[in-house]
Amino acid sequence: ITFAIQNGTETVAVPNSVQKPDVMIEDLAEAKIEAEALLGRSVSLDANGTKITVAKSDIGDWISVQTIDGKYHAKLDPEKIKTYLSEKIASKVNKKTVAAIKEASGEVTKAGQDGATLLIDDSIGIIIKALASADTKTTIKLTVETKNKSTIVVNPQEGCDPNKAPGKYIELNLTGQRMCLYEGGTFVNSFRVS
Repeated sequence: ITFAIQNGTETVAVPNSVQKPDVMIEDLAEAKIEAEALLGRSVSLDANGTKITVAKSDIGDWISVQTIDGKYHAKLDPEKIKTYLSEKIASKVNKKTVAAIKEASGEVTKAGQDGATLLIDDSIGIIIKALASADTKTTIKLTVETKNKSTIVVNPQEGCDPNKAPGKYIELNLTGQRMCLYEGGTFVNSFRVS
C-alpha cells in the first residue's frame, strides 16, 4: 500500500488467505437446543413469600457455552446466577431486625420486624437443580434465613438513639449537649459537650 501511494498506483493487490474458524455453527447445534430449552422456561423465585418472575433476558445471562468431551453445551453459570441474586434479589429479601424501647418507661420507640437474609450460595444450587428438570413452568423456593427481631433498650438520659448507622459511630445531641458513642446498636459511652 505504501509503495502504491508513493508510485501513484491506483490498484493494489492485497494478499489474503482463508482461515477456518475454530468453531463452526454446526458445532453449536446441541448447545443451541439446550439454550433454547432453558430460555423457553417460565421461572419464578419464591424468597420467603416474596415472589419474583425471572425475565428471559436474565435467564439468558445465566447461560454460558462450555466444552465437555469436545462438544459444546449450554450450561448455567453459578457465578452469573450469584451476580443476579446479589444485585437484583437480595435487596428485596434481606431485612434488618431491630426494635427499641425506652429503659425507664418500656415505651416502644422503634417497632421492629423479623429479619431475613437470602442465602445466595445455597440458592444457586437449588436454581441449577430445579432448571435441570423437564418442567417448563417452575417456581423455585430460595433459601432464606430468618431471625427473630431483637430489642434494644435506649437510655433516655443519654438523649441519643442506637442503630442510626452500622458499625461504630458517634452521635451528637446539641439540645442535650451529649456526645454518644455506639457500636452498631450497643451503647458504649457518652460525654457532656458544648
